[in-house]
Amino acid sequence: MKGRHNIISSLTAFLMYFTIALSLSGQSNIESTYQMLEKASYFENYEVRQKLSDTIFAPFLTVLNTPKKIYKQSGTEVPVKFEVRKTAEHFYMLFLNEYNYSFPVWGRGSYIIKRDILSGNFIQVKIFLQNDEGSYLRLFPVGNRTRMDVYLFGSRIYESILIPVDFKRILVSPFSILLNLTEDSIDWNSLFTDVSWPEWDMIENMVNDIRPHLENISEVDDGAQNRFGDFVFIESETRQHDLIGLNCSGFTKWIGDGIYSAYPGAVDLYGPYMDLESLKIEHRDENENDNPWNNNYLDRDPYFGLDWIRNIASQLYEKRTGIQSELRDFDVNETPYFNYVEDIGYSIDDLSAVLYLQAVRNPGSFYLGAINTEYGTAPILRQYRHVAAFFPWFSDDGDFHISVMDTGSEKFVITLEGQFPGAFVQLVQIDGIENLNLPELMD
Repeated sequence: MKGRHNIISSLTAFLMYFTIALSLSGQSNIESTYQMLEKASYFENYEVRQKLSDTIFAPFLTVLNTPKKIYKQSGTEVPVKFEVRKTAEHFYMLFLNEYNYSFPVWGRGSYIIKRDILSGNFIQVKIFLQNDEGSYLRLFPVGNRTRMDVYLFGSRIYESILIPVDFKRILVSPFSILLNLTEDSIDWNSLFTDVSWPEWDMIENMVNDIRPHLENISEVDDGAQNRFGDFVFIESETRQHDLIGLNCSGFTKWIGDGIYSAYPGAVDLYGPYMDLESLKIEHRDENENDNPWNNNYLDRDPYFGLDWIRNIASQLYEKRTGIQSELRDFDVNETPYFNYVEDIGYSIDDLSAVLYLQAVRNPGSFYLGAINTEYGTAPILRQYRHVAAFFPWFSDDGDFHISVMDTGSEKFVITLEGQFPGAFVQLVQIDGIENLNLPELMD
């Protein structure tokens, strides 16, 4: 605790270094901001940047001769590596936080300062928010002020935020002060969360419970399990014989059944798992109002995946609470910074960022997604082609994870982006559970 209070004192003292007028309430927010970062396991490296401030502002040849070195900090156990890299036109000063016994350029809290090699002018600084090359702040000098953009998993969510502080001062100031200076413009609480909450462990444990079974799942067209766990075909509900397995819909039902059968309640004489008929219920009247398929195309069952995931979410909620729900009650239709399209969802290119923001909002939830793409030319229509399960969580080191469970395999979101370019994903939110009771996979 002594070291922590020393950090707070140094941050408060550092505020006085700024010549701009800061309110007393702004100074009092320093500790709360530091606590937010501490709970998020976001590590500062301003001690090293201050220690090397002469190097940061030195001429190019002086900077180039500065050797690589790993520094320790008194305020955190995370070491910081300093090194210089150059190209034909620019040189870069890298302050890299340790991550998994290495020093990646894109590590959380790392600073990359860019200068012109001829003039020595500062071009920008990039500060990474997550262990992800697409999640960072980018700051530029603008006279005696600073301009900032914010990116999350490759998507720019804030643009041209003006900060009334000289760019050079920000280079050697604590990250927490930068957050305080921009708190009226940026909702930092939507980007940082407490990584110690037990809900994150619950979601990770669900993933760990599912993983060992994946190699035992064969992909079979139209395959699923009925209320008794028998392998059947979804459309006819007749038994599978030669090869037994699941398709993507049957796979998400298998995960859902692991929750459904784990909820306490009276023994169900009709079987411990969800009824296929209840999951195949069509909501065509509602769908046709928002997604006008020509009647000639309805034999393709274009809404099946959308209806399926909504019905699973509804069945699980009803089993847990005894309360019936409405069609769209579990749709993920509000996410900061991203556009939602009714019954279509979010661009698959934005899915990582959407799941990150939803995880911050709703710790302990996972999501089923119906992936849909355009079909045809006259008219251009939309078909729900695939469904998958998405499990987002934060680990104790602050790193963000997304496990995509997809018909007997575990994938990355970027893999789905490659499989379904230009697609959209309609998500439904489902509460996680401490102990899954997954159906047996042997028929």
